[in-house]
Amino acid sequence: MANLVKIKEVYLYTSNKLGDGVTADCEAAKALLTNAGIKFNELWYNDPNIDENAPVLTSLSTWHWGPNGEKGQRQMTSFPILHWTECMDDWSSHREHAHGLSEIKAATLLQNASLTEK
Repeated sequence: MANLVKIKEVYLYTSNKLGDGVTADCEAAKALLTNAGIKFNELWYNDPNIDENAPVLTSLSTWHWGPNGEKGQRQMTSFPILHWTECMDDWSSHREHAHGLSEIKAATLLQNASLTEK
């Protein structure tokens, strides 16, 4: 089995349009990543003129996760959503994700923050 050697391409999807609970979770997720020293790109959906959340969540729900997409698709229903690319010592790589603050707190990304791009 291949070993994790690097984590790159970290993206955090956030919004404050879905209520105070989601807003607080999004802010907490940003703080977790920042405090862990993880470089990430925030994709913040908050345009007051259009409902951009539904298309984003629908699109992310079509993605396949894990090595060779073996974890399959997952219904994304709210923010925050975090995804990243895990690079292995056999030169393979795959995309992983966490949906919601509790999953982000338990994510392999946070457990392996030292392997992220600085």
